[in-house]
Amino acid sequence: MNNLTTYLANIQDPAHQACFKNVLTWIDNQFPQLTLEMRYNQPMFTAHKTYIIGLSAATAHYAIGVERSSEMKVIQAEIERLQLSCGKKIIRIPYELPLPTELLQTLITARLKTKANCHNFWMPSPYH
Repeated sequence: MNNLTTYLANIQDPAHQACFKNVLTWIDNQFPQLTLEMRYNQPMFTAHKTYIIGLSAATAHYAIGVERSSEMKVIQAEIERLQLSCGKKIIRIPYELPLPTELLQTLITARLKTKANCHNFWMPSPYH
């Protein structure tokens, strides 16, 4: 699957689809320097051809993928405040929650700073 329209059409619940689109639109509006593209069968935002964040739709939530587990520390307080479920490199956000703009703003800003001089899609492995 390499088409965003097809990806969004596969989100069966219209409310979940609208929520997911809202997240993509908010990121696109707040960070116009990012490029939205489909990679690894999911929407991702990149900057100068390097991964910033990825998103994926699930049945009860959407997920935001980060590249390194250490990046979770930057947003840990916000994750706890919102009582979100998370894994080592993923944050699960229930569709019913309002858009977590503070979390996204902090995370993406930190990612842009971290990868300002990165010329690879992924960070070199010692950083994972």
